[in-house]
Amino acid sequence: MEYFSIGKVSDLTGIAPVTLRAWERRYGLPRPQRTASGHRLYSSAEVALILRAQALLANGYSISRAVAQIRRSEEPNSEVHPAQALPDRWEGYRLRLFNALDRFDTPAMEASYSEALSLFPVDKVIDEVMLPVLEQLGEEWQQRDDGIAREHFFSAFLRNKIGTRFSHEISRVQGPAMVLACLPGENHEMGLMLFGLTATARNHRVLYFGADLPLEQIMPVCHKVSPQAVVLSGSSVALSETMAAQLRELTCQFSGPVYLGGELSELEAERLQGLGVIPVGKHFRHAVDAIIRKRSGHGDALVAAIR
Repeated sequence: MEYFSIGKVSDLTGIAPVTLRAWERRYGLPRPQRTASGHRLYSSAEVALILRAQALLANGYSISRAVAQIRRSEEPNSEVHPAQALPDRWEGYRLRLFNALDRFDTPAMEASYSEALSLFPVDKVIDEVMLPVLEQLGEEWQQRDDGIAREHFFSAFLRNKIGTRFSHEISRVQGPAMVLACLPGENHEMGLMLFGLTATARNHRVLYFGADLPLEQIMPVCHKVSPQAVVLSGSSVALSETMAAQLRELTCQFSGPVYLGGELSELEAERLQGLGVIPVGKHFRHAVDAIIRKRSGHGDALVAAIR
């Protein structure tokens, strides 16, 4: 049987170690073994039980009810590997959000979001729950008579949540600064907000400027706040000759490398590289990872443009 440390279990499930210890203390689940030095070791079977508890929580159970349900139906299944249970752990949250959206029920949406956030890191909740819901709503908006209303309703809800999180986290973050803004003419800022929230969770101090910022405004801001990153968003705009010239000027004036993400970075990757811009793709979490890797490898200032 395979065994895992509490840190590895936290990585596998997304549940913080403090939560795992609280569940063990209050409800007797999980039941880790102890090493001679007192460190917890979790079997693959115990990790599977944790994931079953997550699935029940995602479907509306309290943790006490979830543990009781598991104990009533517990079967010896010592060889279940935790990875086998991982794909289904988010489905309950997504289904609950869709059900709430069908009723335009903000309190129910709030309950689902808050519950997921109490168990998982915020960037994981955004990536596994909120963003897939947003994408599916975008695919369905022409198929329902309330499709546009549902998408707008959820987007407003998510925007408020991200804004609240920004406000909550900004005072504690002490890491390098990033200036975030959408490219000229770009009004779709959700991807940029998600990027900013993920960057904040990884200790980057975010200064957010929102939609449709003229590129010539960026360097005056940089002179005043000395950021280590300027993050731009480009998803629905085209790379015109004027914008290309402005990006070239920005890469020359700013002391670090320029990164570009989002749809534009994939459509115009070769041309952007010729302007001195490094494309990082449209997935916000992957973009954050790429930028942090680049920074840790070279110690450079960053400029990124994310969908």
